[in-house]
Amino acid sequence: MIRTTALAGCALLFLLGGPAAACASGEDPAPAPAADDALTEALRAAEAARGKVADADRLAADATRARRLALLEAVRTEGALAEAFLRAGRDGDAAASETRLRKLLSDLAYAGGAPDAPRGAGASPGAFRGRFAAPAARPATASAGLPAPTERVGHTASKAVEEALAWLAAHQGRAGNWDADGFAAACKESLCPGPGAALYDPGITALATLAFLGAGETHRTPKHGETVAKALKYLKSIQDAEGCFGPRTSSHFTYNHALCTLAMSEAFALTQSPLFQESAQAGVNFALSAQNPYLGWRYGVRPQDNDTSVTSWMVMALRSAKAAGLSVDDAAFEGAIAWFDKVTEPEYGRAGYTARGNGPARPQELMDAFPSDRSESMTAAAVIARLHCGQKPDNEWIRKGIDLVGKTLPAWSDDGGIDFYYWYFGTLASFQVGGDAWTKWNGAVEAALLPHQRGEGDGCARGSFDPVDPWSPEGGRVYSTAVNALTLEVCARYAAAFGGK
Repeated sequence: MIRTTALAGCALLFLLGGPAAACASGEDPAPAPAADDALTEALRAAEAARGKVADADRLAADATRARRLALLEAVRTEGALAEAFLRAGRDGDAAASETRLRKLLSDLAYAGGAPDAPRGAGASPGAFRGRFAAPAARPATASAGLPAPTERVGHTASKAVEEALAWLAAHQGRAGNWDADGFAAACKESLCPGPGAALYDPGITALATLAFLGAGETHRTPKHGETVAKALKYLKSIQDAEGCFGPRTSSHFTYNHALCTLAMSEAFALTQSPLFQESAQAGVNFALSAQNPYLGWRYGVRPQDNDTSVTSWMVMALRSAKAAGLSVDDAAFEGAIAWFDKVTEPEYGRAGYTARGNGPARPQELMDAFPSDRSESMTAAAVIARLHCGQKPDNEWIRKGIDLVGKTLPAWSDDGGIDFYYWYFGTLASFQVGGDAWTKWNGAVEAALLPHQRGEGDGCARGSFDPVDPWSPEGGRVYSTAVNALTLEVCARYAAAFGGK
């Protein structure tokens, strides 16, 4: 189905821990009036998308980014239209829509996904017939256009990391970036579903770069060195004179900056190359300038409000930079601890997002789909950040926090419990604390992730993870694959240290 959804050196210690649509769920088709309304809406959306393609064609004869994005939108809306025709019993119109889809897919490949392919090449839409779906309120557990993964017997964390990195390398943009909404332009065999939002391209590029660095890949290594070199060059190219990575077109740019600073700091830590030192230090300096006095970070430069999520990412970046030998003011860590103390509930150690007791962050439209009681993401983020700020595992808030995390273990389920962001921070925190907390968590997170990585029968999507958590509409398949690779790198590193495979 094709569907639009509503989202290492010394520093490795810090990076790696030192509803489904009716046609897919078996529900009865919607009554005729609702189907008619859906068909009308799908027709309008598809016609508008075709118009964008025509407009882009007139503006640029070659494969510009604007045309590729227009083609991607047209592919999604044409898929929804074909499904609407099928539901309305209009098989002839559905077949015509599939023909248009075939043309759109081959045009997409020609426009940037496979520049050497002839215009007649492309994925056959026959495999999609009867499996289209209209937009859902939340990401579906069986990703659009792909069947549910089959269990992968004997699949290990290290093997999963290798396959995830291979997928990421194959879907890197020509400029060295990863395109949250347009990565499918690089697909060869078939179109990988699961786009994100363009706003977060700098951040997901940094996250993907971190996945390679976390596996020990640098710009000098033979296997993925070229991929890493291009990615780091891209990140340097989007840093402004003040040291900020990425545009400031949205107040959320601080997420992008924190991740990019972390990636550049990790690259410098691994290589000590002067190629990355100046950029990493400039990123650190901007991060320090953006911190609220004596507290944490949120959106923008000293915005006078704070949140645990942005603050935790900033702490990760600064601690990695400090471990790499860059200049970091320790007052930044003191301020972060003051913020975590402010939002941590004293009896159980649960950390809030923007205030004590208000739980994990969620996109507003996904609050019901992903209940806050299914995740301790802010608690886990605060625990690992406290450790990076220099607090010890026997600290009261760390002990209480890790106990809470251990009571909400990873599980791949349809009840709103999938949260890759939480699973990453929970893995880092549990690994650092160690003992029974790590043993329980490690078993649960591997059991949740390993069977759900796309395999040999999934064509171009092999090695990726379906974007089905609360933040997947923003980050898409690149985000879900990169963050889960980072999570599994911790597991693989632990197994290797203790003689595992």
